[in-house]
Amino acid sequence: MRFLSFPLFFSAFFLGAVPAGSAATNNPRIMQTNQPPAGNSEITPMIGHEGSHAINGGARYNYRLLRHGFIKPINNSVALDFGGFLQHDFNDGVDVILSGGMRWDFHVSDDWSVFPLFELQVRLVSGRLVPNVAAGGLYHVDDYNAIRLQLDALLAGQIGWVMKFKN
Repeated sequence: MRFLSFPLFFSAFFLGAVPAGSAATNNPRIMQTNQPPAGNSEITPMIGHEGSHAINGGARYNYRLLRHGFIKPINNSVALDFGGFLQHDFNDGVDVILSGGMRWDFHVSDDWSVFPLFELQVRLVSGRLVPNVAAGGLYHVDDYNAIRLQLDALLAGQIGWVMKFKN
């Protein structure tokens, strides 16, 4: 249960920070409470590490399910998040990681969103099924690009360039 403490604290810290009528809802880069529901997608090439013993590279695909999230009075959204990574572990060799889960974004300012990510990873070569919890942030460069930073319970850090599009 200890591995949940950092991501949950990180998300809870910002949970009440942005009410729906704040300045963060007046920017087209983030979700506004008066926008109709629509599916937006993101593709994010990412690189990262896991502890001090592994490096990885891959991509994530994100599909927004709820533009207005679970808590209506604050500016939040919910998305499915899928990933595929090739990881080189200096002790165990190469592994392929497929992941899927839910990302819950809290839009805290015009430029920043923070999120917890709850996912399940399948490590194909080692044959392991690994539950994972992560916390991260998105710095919105413009309407269609962002920088994604993420740290998870497996001590894996990742950075990526988010490319947003409407489907």
